[in-house]
Amino acid sequence: MTDIHDTLALTRVFIDTLNRRDRAGTKALLAANVADRVLLEDRIARGPEAVVEEIWSYRNSFPDVQINPTDGFASGDRATVQFTAAATYEPYTYGPRAKHVVRHECVIVTARAGKITEISTYVDWLRPIGVVAKHRSTNYQSNVVPHELLAEKAHRERQSAAIERMVL
Repeated sequence: MTDIHDTLALTRVFIDTLNRRDRAGTKALLAANVADRVLLEDRIARGPEAVVEEIWSYRNSFPDVQINPTDGFASGDRATVQFTAAATYEPYTYGPRAKHVVRHECVIVTARAGKITEISTYVDWLRPIGVVAKHRSTNYQSNVVPHELLAEKAHRERQSAAIERMVL
């Protein structure tokens, strides 16, 4: 199962291993030189062990996450899959502050010889957990406290810097 040469099929198998919480299965799909990039956050993990640790760090924050592909296409050695990730968010325990969130994400996977060599993920982490203020029409409406507005501004600045680096 780890020697899949259709990049879209390989990406879907990768997502299936994540949904099954199968660390070994996930790692088996990764090439020795794999890189996992979360571009808008300017983060990168290199090598199968680091990539699996990065993914499971996220999974540990959202242990009940379920990834559901909504669209996908492939061209050559690349596949793009759009998906929703539904999970319970509560930073420490599933206590009274727990909140069900759904994020819309996109991943671009590059593969060679049936193994994933690069994962590039585009995600907005802050809006689904209520940190980013909501804007409607010309009226600014928010229940966000000032320090959260600063987090939103810092997040946008990191996104802009990451986009500028990609363009240059």
